[in-house]
Amino acid sequence: MSIITVNDMKAAFGIDALKVLVGTIESGGKQVLNEARVQVGIDQTESEIESYIGSYVSLDSPKNVVKMYALDMARYHLVTKDTQRTDLIHERYKAALLWLKDVAQGKASAGSSGESVSGSAVVKSPDRVFTNTLMAGY
Repeated sequence: MSIITVNDMKAAFGIDALKVLVGTIESGGKQVLNEARVQVGIDQTESEIESYIGSYVSLDSPKNVVKMYALDMARYHLVTKDTQRTDLIHERYKAALLWLKDVAQGKASAGSSGESVSGSAVVKSPDRVFTNTLMAGY
């Protein structure tokens, strides 16, 4: 499963902004984005999304709305210092969590209408207490 990639993060927020969040490493005599650290934030985000809606929605080829919220969540996970955690980053993260909860409860959709996830529901209940034999004569 890959909801978003490092390249998606670069496109959404810019390399310079990501460098501020995760730092740089030396490569070929240059300071470049620490992509391994960005990937850690992406992995944390994907695990979190999976925990909320993985059993309700196929995440193998996620819709844009899932990617949109995943980007905001990943940026939140990349913040390493309290001074970097702005109100905007925190509010977007909270909005993403609320949306995930709504999807899990069936109040919001993570895809186009008519999209379905294969599987079946199994309902278990105790044996009947009031049977026809027991209730005979009433």
